[in-house]
Amino acid sequence: MKDFVKRALAVSLSAVAIVAGRGDAATPNIVLRPWVQEVQFSGDLRLRQETFAKEAQGQADINRQRFRLRLEADFLLPRQMAVITRLASGTGEQFSTNQSLTSLSSEKEIWIDWAFLEWKPRPFLRLAGGRMSNPFWRTYASDIVWDEDFNPEGFSQSFEWPTVAGARLFVNLLQMAADEDPETQKDQWMFGEQLGAEAPLPAGSRARAAGAYYQWKNENIGTFDQPKTNEGNRRTGTGALQNNFGVLELSGEFSTSILSLPCSIQGSFIENVRADKNLTPKENSGYQAGFRLGRAAIRGAWELGYFFKRTETDATVADVADADFGDGGTNRKGHILWLAYNAEDWIQVKTKYFDTQVINENLPPNADGIRRLQFDVALRF
Repeated sequence: MKDFVKRALAVSLSAVAIVAGRGDAATPNIVLRPWVQEVQFSGDLRLRQETFAKEAQGQADINRQRFRLRLEADFLLPRQMAVITRLASGTGEQFSTNQSLTSLSSEKEIWIDWAFLEWKPRPFLRLAGGRMSNPFWRTYASDIVWDEDFNPEGFSQSFEWPTVAGARLFVNLLQMAADEDPETQKDQWMFGEQLGAEAPLPAGSRARAAGAYYQWKNENIGTFDQPKTNEGNRRTGTGALQNNFGVLELSGEFSTSILSLPCSIQGSFIENVRADKNLTPKENSGYQAGFRLGRAAIRGAWELGYFFKRTETDATVADVADADFGDGGTNRKGHILWLAYNAEDWIQVKTKYFDTQVINENLPPNADGIRRLQFDVALRF
């Protein structure tokens, strides 16, 4: 693999030299550090047409075109270590790498999406530090807490133990540095713990379940200094969270086959067990449940999905939750439906529809029913 990478880089640089008029196509000498065992490159590009239909007076409907580009390079090192990196398009938001086509085709930015060290000293142990992929086991229903594009910064530890009859236990821990605040010397953190199990069932079915607790520290002394704020959550005049957050999540998945098609039935229930009793109404729980039939992962495969979500105002921290549900965040309920098809192993087309309403119109975002339609073409390379 190392020789292949050298040749690929050499060809690329030779082509640049020729185009630039620098003479012949002599192969440059590309040198990788001798301890780099392998370099793996991958990426994806997604084009999206998106439409919003908003019911509230004074709210304008939206029609926009967007793209998402992600480029990943993984450097495998001795002693079961790896440096995982990914660059992505976007505007710097914590939960999106989408970029709208706008501003007279002006240049668009590239951001650091992943930059972390991964170490697997034992088959059952994974340690990571930096800006990383989310270490928690999640289903689609888990975006009630974590947007699928949210990548935490901090440290994580994952353990996995096989048990009898093909079952396994797993533990995932995360210490997330939410925001450094040198002025108050009260940095904001999130400490998460997840315990789960997976077991085979008759007829090729499987069941997975997990319980997690996400404890936020100093979450209401100020904002997280994030570039984008999701709707929902009661806030002070300065934008800081008004409530305390300790979110309990119970999630599960039952996987089976229906007419030879893979089927996944999922659900997540959450409750903010640290919600301030003096804040009324309490508005501190939520759930999401639904199914996925089929799996659009190879050529000719398709997938149908349906979920219903209901998340109250202070059920979880809105600024890391799903950003596509309505305008993103909490205090919203509604339906999610999608259909996807793979024209090739590496090309997928997908249509996704959200029909959402605000739960409590006396709290943010007030009366704001939203219907949202997305059409995607995604390519992996």
